[in-house]
Amino acid sequence: MKSPVIDSVFGELKFEDGWVGKRSIDFPWSAKEVEVWVQGNDENETIWSEQRDAYIHFIANEKSIVGEFSEGMFRHYQGIWPDLQMQFGESASELAPKIESVVELSKVIRVVALVFPIVVERGERKFGFLGECSWDIEHGFGFKMGYSIGGSDLLI
Repeated sequence: MKSPVIDSVFGELKFEDGWVGKRSIDFPWSAKEVEVWVQGNDENETIWSEQRDAYIHFIANEKSIVGEFSEGMFRHYQGIWPDLQMQFGESASELAPKIESVVELSKVIRVVALVFPIVVERGERKFGFLGECSWDIEHGFGFKMGYSIGGSDLLI
């Protein structure tokens, strides 16, 4: 078991199958404390400079990044909503309610973590959000910033 550390950028992190911290984020529907997950990059669970750079970028651009995420999730949900209505039938109003705005995303998603995955190629700065969603309770959602939306395994 690794001891908690104070990282120069991420702050206090404890090790739980990866480095974990906390951060409050203002989403359009409410402020929420989420976990910050930083995946170790080698057998020593090292945090690389690319992950720190990605977090610095997030902090500097948090409002626009959260807006991009929120708008992207809203558009994604609007796009899959008709199929979800057919898929869930009588349970559709509970599992996939109609939402009219980004603020109503709170009815269908819950953000759990801001994730900084393993650096696959030197120089890459990836991060995204993981969470739970009403339409896929088993897998939840993953939203990789600048890339795509998919299941929670998108960022792991």
